[in-house]
Amino acid sequence: MNSTHFDPWLADAVTEVVESMCFMSAEVVQQMENEAETQWISRRLEFQGTRKGSFGIHTPLPTARLLATNFLGEESEEPGDMQVGEVVGEIANMICGSFLGRIDSKEAFTLSPPYNDAGMPQDLPDFGHTCLSFSLDDGALVAWFNIESKL
Repeated sequence: MNSTHFDPWLADAVTEVVESMCFMSAEVVQQMENEAETQWISRRLEFQGTRKGSFGIHTPLPTARLLATNFLGEESEEPGDMQVGEVVGEIANMICGSFLGRIDSKEAFTLSPPYNDAGMPQDLPDFGHTCLSFSLDDGALVAWFNIESKL
């Protein structure tokens, strides 16, 4: 199965989680605006089931703060760095679960806890890797998925 087969499933999973949990719209874009000067928050997790691989998201720090604020429902107080990282990890976990459910709805997958990931998706080996960029209401998000093997 070619990795572009997964693109619509990844797009749907990201859109579903970002809209329902963070109250923001997400739209797939071909190319993001250059945000190289901005610090990015990245979370990654590993999964195993009928397929084994990894999943991650990357978002600029200002976008991560907005996602966390919306997710937590706190308007008066900006979340701290640790809380922002935890929320981005939880969002990665939810998107990955939604995505894996689209791959095999009858299979249970084991997911590792999300962890800080300093790398970017383009640094990964290509084992059936897919990566999509999203424009959010106010910011950007990159989601990637790497399938190492089919069990």
